[in-house]
Amino acid sequence: MAGGEAITLSAVHIKETAPPAGEDPVQWHLLTTLEVGSAGQAAEVIGYYLQRWRIEDYFRLLKSGCRVEFLLFRTAERLQRAIAINAVIAWRIMVMTLLGRQVPDCEPGLMFTDHELDFLRDYAREHARAGPDRLGDAVRPAHCLTRH
Repeated sequence: MAGGEAITLSAVHIKETAPPAGEDPVQWHLLTTLEVGSAGQAAEVIGYYLQRWRIEDYFRLLKSGCRVEFLLFRTAERLQRAIAINAVIAWRIMVMTLLGRQVPDCEPGLMFTDHELDFLRDYAREHARAGPDRLGDAVRPAHCLTRH
């Protein structure tokens, strides 16, 4: 190999076993430098790959939702502070959205303060919607508010 050291790769082939009716099964071919000699090791590689999408989602929120690429400050210190604050905001939105999808019947107080829930109830009332009694109900209007 010119200009570098040879590396050993393992391949993991993943194929959807029960695709929706009329759809082709989704397939992935993952290459990794991790050793894959068993189904357990293959499952571990797949788990790492699935986490990659969470990381992509987080950075999408940070860049598009929080618009950190457009922050303009005169000093690096101020920029670092703004990015740190936005990193927490992006994390909270990501966790709120994940929990709203995975455990929608939880109490909305799991992710929202009383003041935030009061605001969401007022927002729902102004838009002729039911107030958030479940986390899934609270996440929907809160998610819409972050897009404006």
